[in-house]
Amino acid sequence: MNDAVSYIRGLAEAHGRNADWAEKAVREAATLTATEALEMNVIDLIAADEAELL
Repeated sequence: MNDAVSYIRGLAEAHGRNADWAEKAVREAATLTATEALEMNVIDLIAADEAELL
């Protein structure tokens, strides 16, 4: 598990994401709603559909 934690933390840090939450997701199978993920800097945006995303 420590390898997975190190890997996900590295990815999160490299992309300016919330590394603490990324670690929690691996260790504890943590989940977030879309709104929570946006507020915690886990995602960039929320799109209602594919057209809005593109």
